[in-house]
Amino acid sequence: MPDAAEEQDQAAREVAIDTLRAHQEECCKYLGLTPACSADQQLEQALTYSRQFQKTAKAAGEYLRIGCFKYPPELERLRWQRTEEVIRRVRPGLDEDPIYLAELAREAASLEIVISKAQTGSPDPKMLNLCDHVLLGTTRDVEVDSEAEPKAGYVLVLLRYGLIEFLYQAAKAVVLSWLPLRPKPGTSGGMGVSQADVDKVLQRDDSTLQLLSRSLHSFMFCGLPRPRCSDLL
Repeated sequence: MPDAAEEQDQAAREVAIDTLRAHQEECCKYLGLTPACSADQQLEQALTYSRQFQKTAKAAGEYLRIGCFKYPPELERLRWQRTEEVIRRVRPGLDEDPIYLAELAREAASLEIVISKAQTGSPDPKMLNLCDHVLLGTTRDVEVDSEAEPKAGYVLVLLRYGLIEFLYQAAKAVVLSWLPLRPKPGTSGGMGVSQADVDKVLQRDDSTLQLLSRSLHSFMFCGLPRPRCSDLL
């Protein structure tokens, strides 16, 4: 049976979640959008998407390989667990995007592990509790913006679609400007990131520079956080 403090905290979380969902609903009504599925389906979709990392993980010596990256197994499994905790904590509502939430939850989980020192096996209770009182969500407007709002002892962190999309386009332009290098022994790949390496890539093909330029132009003059068309979308 939960004690009085736990019941009070649960009630406070419900108030905070209701506030988060109200922000999302208001945005969707303004944009004329309607929910595509139920809240239960949103939760299951977010969890299913987050578990793709587990399904594709393969043993690679002392590491787990996911795509082209390798991770320490114990740390990666801790990240999987924490990612689900972030998603379940906020219980995504009708107006949440489950894929965006799952992607952001994985990044949030990485930060929470470091902040709480969970990777040491002896997490800091105070910092762990602090992380547990952060509720993550997205809104569907195209503004390149985010906000944090305290509510009932919790902090709501809202990221707008425009910010997520713009960061994705900008990061893609940066990564694609790196110079592929011959892998060193024991590694699966290498990238040159110096100014000289980037200059070599751009001299050969400036499409990544055009992607960043068009993304900035589209946002500043058209209000869209991505270029209207691109071979690199």
